[in-house]
Amino acid sequence: MSLLIVGLASFVAAAIQSTSGFGFALIAGPVFFAVLEPQEAVASVLALASVVTVAVLVGEGRSTEIRRRDLAIPLVLAVPGLGLGVLLLRAVDKGPLQIAVGVAVIAAVALIARPQTSHDYRPDGDRSPALDSGLGVTVGVLTTTTGVNGPPLLLWLLAKGATPVEVRDTLALAFVALNLAGLLTVVVAGGIGVLGVEVALLVPVTLAGWLVGRVGFSRLDSERFRSLNLSLAAAAGVASVVAGSL
Repeated sequence: MSLLIVGLASFVAAAIQSTSGFGFALIAGPVFFAVLEPQEAVASVLALASVVTVAVLVGEGRSTEIRRRDLAIPLVLAVPGLGLGVLLLRAVDKGPLQIAVGVAVIAAVALIARPQTSHDYRPDGDRSPALDSGLGVTVGVLTTTTGVNGPPLLLWLLAKGATPVEVRDTLALAFVALNLAGLLTVVVAGGIGVLGVEVALLVPVTLAGWLVGRVGFSRLDSERFRSLNLSLAAAAGVASVVAGSL
């Protein structure tokens, strides 16, 4: 039964991330944390999310639109954050961690769902090294504690005025680097055993979700799917808080 539950979560999460550019950990994270041990849950989410992001970048037969210059500082500063996240993961019990994941998801949904104004966007050339550095450390910590590293990156790209295609492709490249580095960090800290056999079994299901999301990205109304995406993410966040409180 647990494999069926995480399989369904992986499919839905992969479809959402393939369509919108983020969301795998938002949907799959709370479910995996409810079923697996914390380190195994994080490792599984990172591994399967990497499958989706690699598929987006190399499996669609198109030229990507990646804002590489904007990624430089955050990706470098995410490295120390990865280690800090592993230390935090070892120090916190499963229940509080589930609650923290849920609260982070709900807060992210609230931020993303709020009405957008012209003040939410900065000109493309307006660069803030301090903000980019803080973002990098935060994303690194989130990668190895909860796997939910997408919302800060999404909001940051939107603030820079990135187009939907740029957001999707830039996030995919960022996630490839962050998820693989985070996975390596978690495996080194916890041993290869944190990668359960269910990860290999869930790869085909995850790729099926990517294919559905690829169709959705090209055909579905973006605003309608955005609303559905946020609703599912909010439900997953609430479920994580409830599960951690029991």
